[in-house]
Amino acid sequence: MAQTISYKTGSQLLSLKRCPNIAIIDVRDDERSYDGHIAGSLYYASDSFTNKISNLIQDVKGKDTIVFRCALSQVRGPTCVRRLVNYLG
Repeated sequence: MAQTISYKTGSQLLSLKRCPNIAIIDVRDDERSYDGHIAGSLYYASDSFTNKISNLIQDVKGKDTIVFRCALSQVRGPTCVRRLVNYLG
């Protein structure tokens, strides 16, 4: 399986959301409750992400694209991506 990791802006995410085979992973923590839900996303809080990677793998099975989002997607999103890549070895 080929892996490509790249940064996506909010507008790019909106256009990707129209693709049927995409999984959006929301890794925000407490602020998710007051910043709003990303429609159609799967919620895996960054503070417990590592413990739930095996569940995530099951949830995204068959998806072509996986997008991680946090508040600014500068720390938690990329960190969770690295954790997933390391887990997959």
